[in-house]
Amino acid sequence: MNSVQMFFDSMKDKKIALIGFGVSHIDLAKLFVDKGLDITIGDKREMPQLEEKLAGFDKTKLSFELGEGYLKNICN
Repeated sequence: MNSVQMFFDSMKDKKIALIGFGVSHIDLAKLFVDKGLDITIGDKREMPQLEEKLAGFDKTKLSFELGEGYLKNICN
């Protein structure tokens, strides 16, 4: 097993949050989902504003904390 695979295996039981869902986090989110990791996307925007960026994602594999108060629950 190579070190990259070991990294992804070590992340399977971790809570992963992407703060802000901009250009760089779209590809990262796709990679993490493809590797079977559970991630939470936190963004001050609401779902209608993110729909275009989420095209092609299986939203059942993602959790969301959205809106102005998104940081309040991200660490729980």
